[in-house]
Amino acid sequence: MWNVLRASHIRRPAPICRHIRQELRRFASAADVRQDDASAKDDIVDMLTESMQKEQEAPDKNVFKIRAFANAIKAIKQLDHPVRSVDDVKGVHGIGVGIARRINEFFARRLGDSNVSSSQLTISSSTSPSVNKSIDEAKMKRRAVAALQEVPSIGPKAARDLVEAGCMTLADLHKPEYLERLKPAMRVGVKFAKHLQTPVGRSEAEAVATLIQETISPEFDLHLVGSYRRGAPQSNDIDILLFHPSFDTLPTPPPSPSPFSPTTSTNTPKRGRPSIPFSFTSVSLSEREKSILLDEVVKPLEKCGVIAGKLSSGTKKFQGVARVPKRKRTGEWETAEERLEAASKNLGAYRRLDLNLAPLQSKASALLSLTGDLDFNRDMRSRAAKMGMHLNEFGLWRWVPSGDSTGASEATEVANASASSSKTKLSSKGEEDADACGIWEHVPTDSEASLLTELGVEWIEPEKRNFGFLSDKPKASRGRGRPRKV
Repeated sequence: MWNVLRASHIRRPAPICRHIRQELRRFASAADVRQDDASAKDDIVDMLTESMQKEQEAPDKNVFKIRAFANAIKAIKQLDHPVRSVDDVKGVHGIGVGIARRINEFFARRLGDSNVSSSQLTISSSTSPSVNKSIDEAKMKRRAVAALQEVPSIGPKAARDLVEAGCMTLADLHKPEYLERLKPAMRVGVKFAKHLQTPVGRSEAEAVATLIQETISPEFDLHLVGSYRRGAPQSNDIDILLFHPSFDTLPTPPPSPSPFSPTTSTNTPKRGRPSIPFSFTSVSLSEREKSILLDEVVKPLEKCGVIAGKLSSGTKKFQGVARVPKRKRTGEWETAEERLEAASKNLGAYRRLDLNLAPLQSKASALLSLTGDLDFNRDMRSRAAKMGMHLNEFGLWRWVPSGDSTGASEATEVANASASSSKTKLSSKGEEDADACGIWEHVPTDSEASLLTELGVEWIEPEKRNFGFLSDKPKASRGRGRPRKV
């Protein structure tokens, strides 16, 4: 009897044990799936990173393509769901048609699709350990190069050099052997790297702009531009546009390559070379010392603890790091001494700051250019080029060939009259070449609306200035003939 009971006692847990084994197998299977999901996402990021770095190294690199890769990498990293096919990324902001096609090809290679060439197939598990090791090392280096480029002022070449020297993480950048390799601007980027990766809220941008306006001369006219002016809740940096009555130099564009082909002007969008508003140019020491932007804006802001670091500077553009100011309970700002002390201890929040200075006569074009977005600006400049004109951050220009003596003469008179009435100096950039083929006539525009009208475009609110809006907007009819493009 006892033996029967004992045998029964032994047999009873058997179903429970089977259940446990089944659950363990199910858990292991689920863990494998999760690992495969994570591996797929990481491999896609690696694939896109490799493509981005190849484009960066190309002689005729396309910065729009590089930006598309960077946006896609960021979007995939932020996904909170697995990526098992291209359908899992369709509709995700930052994943365009081209990127989706690459991801689809990635899964085709993974599954050994017969439509994919043998040279594109992923390396099988039978590959030798030494080859697999070199592949893993290459992946680690690509990831490290991409990670280091998240630091402001560290470009592709500097990142590759650091990785080859053994610097594989952002934490490694703080080590003396790597820190001493960096230029001053790169060290500023390393110091504030975590802060600068944080999006800028609208209240933060407003606080910085308000304190700047209260610190500098009231003669400055200050505007918050960029993503902020387009109504975005967050932006990558604080973009500020300044105007001052004494800054009156209006640089003319370079001469057109051909007086008979105005659409081949420097305004025509080129592969990989988008126009950067108020881009840095080499200037003499005396010009820097006389710079209104550096002397009357940057220096006072550094002295009162608003600017905590410099990334780059010029006579029309300054890029640096600003400490977000705080108000006391009384509503007053912190004192300059309190801000400087906090900055010395790296206390508070820090955000990237771009300061731009433009002539008053360029107000409409400068606001349009710095409001963006990039695709919108590219479309506007392309429209201008097709009309035989040139649009940049300094204005809208009409090309007058030298063969048209009447037009050239009138253009010169209009430009001089316009310059003299607004006390704006027209610089003589490329004057000798310009005399040989023609002259750029500055088209007066007193507002963004009038500038858009010159381009044949109806008024567009800053919040709607993106290429998607332009593509979807219906064309306005002008009655007879073909509909007017907007």
